[in-house]
Amino acid sequence: MAALASADQIPPGGEGAIKATVSTRGRAGRIAKMITVETNDPNEPTVRLKLSGEIAVEAALEPQRLSLGQIGRGETVTKAAVLKTREPGKIRITKAAMEPEVDNLAVRLTKQDGADAVEVTLTGKSSGRVRGKVRVQTTSEKQPRIDLWVSGEVLGNFELIPRMVTFRQPEDDEAPLKQVLKVRPRGESSHRVTSARDPEGHVAASLRKAGDGWELDLVLESAPDGRRGTVEIATSDPHEPTITAQYYVRKVGIRRRPAPPR
Repeated sequence: MAALASADQIPPGGEGAIKATVSTRGRAGRIAKMITVETNDPNEPTVRLKLSGEIAVEAALEPQRLSLGQIGRGETVTKAAVLKTREPGKIRITKAAMEPEVDNLAVRLTKQDGADAVEVTLTGKSSGRVRGKVRVQTTSEKQPRIDLWVSGEVLGNFELIPRMVTFRQPEDDEAPLKQVLKVRPRGESSHRVTSARDPEGHVAASLRKAGDGWELDLVLESAPDGRRGTVEIATSDPHEPTITAQYYVRKVGIRRRPAPPR
C-alpha cells in the first residue's frame, strides 16, 4: 500500500487530503489496511486512518493460503481449499499441480459439498519447513489461473530454542558478542548432538551437555554478507544427520539528536 499527502503543511482552517493506493493483485474478499499519519500537533501527534473494502472476483480459493501446521516424522495431514465463485457450478477447476514440485507435498482435485476443491497432503518423510505454490487452472476467462500458497513443517527429533539467534552489530573495540542456543530432543530419543560449526566462519560454536539436551555457545566474530548466516549442527540421528540453525546480525540504530528548544 502507498499513501501520499496532498501537502506538508495545512494552514489554520485549511484542508488536506491523503491519497492511498492498494494493490488488489492476488487478493479476494475482505481487505483492511491502516494508514498512520504523523503531525506536529502536540495534542494529536499521530492519527490513524482505516481503509477497508471488499475485493470482488469471479473466482477464488478459500482459504487463499493453506497452512498444514506441524506434524511428526511418519505422520500425514491433509487440508483443502475450496473454489468460490459468483455463479456456483459455472466455473470449474481443470488442473492443479505444485510448481515446482516439492518433496513431502502431494496435490489432487476433490469435491467439498459439491464444489471443486484442491486437496494438499503433507507427508512426514524428511524434517524441516515446507513451502510451495499450487498452480490451479480454471475455466474462468477472467481468472484462468489461481495460485494457492502452501506451508507446513515436519518436526524432527530435535528442537532448537530459539529458532533463530539474533546478534547486535558489535561496536568498535567491543568484545565479541555471545548468544546461547539450546538443542533439546523431542520425546524419548537415544540420538545425540555431536558437533556444531558455521561453514562461513563468522560464528564460533562450542558445544556442551546441559540437562536433557545440549547448549551451544555462539560467539560472533564477524558479520556475514547480508547479515544472515547458519550454524550446522551434526547429530547421530541417521534420519536427521544435520540440523541448520539460523542467525541474524542487526545493525545498531542511529540515535537522533534531540531537536533544539523553540
